[in-house]
Amino acid sequence: MKRQYKASNNRRHRSVGEDRVTDIVDAVCSELGIEDRNRRAIVTSRVEEAYARGARQPLNLVSAGLAAL
Repeated sequence: MKRQYKASNNRRHRSVGEDRVTDIVDAVCSELGIEDRNRRAIVTSRVEEAYARGARQPLNLVSAGLAAL
């Protein structure tokens, strides 16, 4: 029997992850005084990559954002 997955659960987890990434990016950029869109995009990219690899702990995500600079 084929297993059915609920789309609503997937969306819920995705939005939680996006909120977490946004919070981390905001915190890193705020702490470092980054207002430039290009530098913020670099930080966002690194944090998203870390999250996609499985780094879910806030300290790991912040570390990835700081490593971008």
